[in-house]
Amino acid sequence: MAKKDTARDPRLAEGKKTLEQWDMTLARLQDHSLTTAEIEGRVGQDPAADVALAALLGDYPTPEAAQMLVAWENKTDDKALRRQIHRSLYKLSQKGVPIERPVQEPIRPVLAPIEPEGHLSSMDGHGDRLVWLTKPKIGGGLHYLSALVNEPGGMRYVEGAEVTRKGFRMMRQDLSDRHQITMLEVPWRYCDALMHEGYERAQARDGKEVESYPALRSHLIATPAQPVEVPLPAALDAESIAADESLLATSVQLFEEPQVQRWLLDHDQAHVYIDQITQAQESPLAVALALRRSERGGKGIPFCEELVRQSIALHYHEEKQQEQEETQGSLIMKPAEFAARVQAAQRRRMG
Repeated sequence: MAKKDTARDPRLAEGKKTLEQWDMTLARLQDHSLTTAEIEGRVGQDPAADVALAALLGDYPTPEAAQMLVAWENKTDDKALRRQIHRSLYKLSQKGVPIERPVQEPIRPVLAPIEPEGHLSSMDGHGDRLVWLTKPKIGGGLHYLSALVNEPGGMRYVEGAEVTRKGFRMMRQDLSDRHQITMLEVPWRYCDALMHEGYERAQARDGKEVESYPALRSHLIATPAQPVEVPLPAALDAESIAADESLLATSVQLFEEPQVQRWLLDHDQAHVYIDQITQAQESPLAVALALRRSERGGKGIPFCEELVRQSIALHYHEEKQQEQEETQGSLIMKPAEFAARVQAAQRRRMG
C-alpha cells in the first residue's frame, strides 16, 4: 500500500520521514498522546509533511479527523494535497465517519430527500459496461457521474460533470441510436455499489486514472457505498427455469439480441481459428467434408459442437482456478470509445 501511495505523490515518502522526526504517528493518535490540534499546528510548515499528515488523518476514523480535513480542503490550493485529502475523506466515509461539508448554495425546501438515479448498460464481450449516476442539481440541471467498469479488472475510466436534462437525454438517445447501447434504469444503489467495487479493484493495480472518483462521487452521495444484490425481477424462479428444457433449446435465439451480438472474438483471436478451419476442410474425413459443405460453420455438425463444448468446459474450469491471480480486461477508454468498439464489432459480424 505504501508503495502505491508514494507512486501517486513522491512527496509522501519524504513527508512520512518528517513525521517520524516530529514523532507524529497513528499509534500516538490512537492512544490520545497526540491530538488533531497538534497536527493542525504543523500544517503549512513543510509541503511534503502536509501530504503525509493528510494521509495520516485518513487512517484515524474520527469526526475530529474528518472536520480537520474538510476545513483544510477549503483552504489549500495545492492540487496534489487536495487529492490526498479527497482520498482520506473517502476512506473515512467508508468506515462510517460522517463527512459534513459546508453548504455552498441555499437549500430549497423539499418534501423528501432527492436521491440519485442509476443507469447501466449491458456487458460486452470484454467485460466492460457503462455505469451512470445522476442527481438533480440545485438551480437546475444534473450532477452526472459516468464510469467504465470492467469485470474483473475494475474501474477503467471515470468522469463527472454538470449537464442539462436535455443534454443528458440526447446523450442517452445517441448511444441507443448510433451504437445500439441501451442505458437501462436500475436502482442507484446498485450502480453505486458497482462503481465502488470497481474503484477498489482499480486501487489494487494502482488506479491513477480513476483517483478522482472519491471527490466526484461526493457531489452526488455523502454516505458510504453498500453491497447490493443484483436487482433481478421477483418473478424469476431458478428451479422452474432450469426445468423448462425449451428455454435451453431456444437459447441460440439470444444472438439475435443486439446486446449479445457484442460477445464476439476479436479479429486477432478469431483469425487463428479461421486458418485452422480452412486447413481442416482439406481433410478427407466425414467431418471435414461436412464442414466444407456447410454455410453455418460447425453448427449442426455433432463433432464440431462437442469439440467446442468440451474445450470451453476445460478452459472455464482453469480460468475459475486462476481468476484470483489474473486480471484481464480491455484498454482504458471513454464511453465514446466503448461505443465505437461495439459498433466496429457489429460491422465485422455483418460483413
